[in-house]
Amino acid sequence: MSSPCHSSGINLIDEGYVISGEKITYPVTQPAEAGRGRSDEVEKPGYSKAVFPLAKAGVVWPQFCFALLLGLVILLNYYDIMHTIYLYSHSLAVEGNPLMGYLLKADQRLALMIKMGVAVVFAIVMLIYARIHFKRAFLYTSLIALVYVLVALWHMTGIYITYWLT
Repeated sequence: MSSPCHSSGINLIDEGYVISGEKITYPVTQPAEAGRGRSDEVEKPGYSKAVFPLAKAGVVWPQFCFALLLGLVILLNYYDIMHTIYLYSHSLAVEGNPLMGYLLKADQRLALMIKMGVAVVFAIVMLIYARIHFKRAFLYTSLIALVYVLVALWHMTGIYITYWLT
C-alpha cells in the first residue's frame, strides 16, 4: 500500500495532511466499533481557501516556510556583516570572531564575500539535506535563523546597552 507523496518525495502523511488538488484532507482513524480500525480521510471544509491560500498553486506550506527561513538566514547574514563593517570602520565595536576580525582588517569586501558565501553554502547544503530528511533540515535552519535574529537584536540594542553600562 503506497502513501501519498509530494513530487519532491516527501511523505505528506508524516507532515499530518495530504493535498490533492484544492482539497486539504487529514488522516482520521475511525473508532473500532464503527469499522475495522482502518484509516480514512475526512475533508475539513474551508481549509483550502482560508488557511492554505497557496494550495491552489500547488504550494506545500512546510517547504514554503523552509524556503522563507533560508531566505531569512541569508538576509540576516547580510545585515550582520554590513552592520559589523559599519561599526568596525567607525571604531564603535571590536569583532569577536578572530577570523572575521582578521578579514575586516585585511579587506572588508573579502570579509563580505566570505560571510555571504558561507551563508549561501549553508542554504544549498540545507536544501540538499531537506530532500533526505526534511524535518531535521527545517529544525536546523530554524535554530540558525533564531541565532541570527538574536545577533540582529544585539546589533540594534547592544551598542546602547554597552554605553549604558559604562
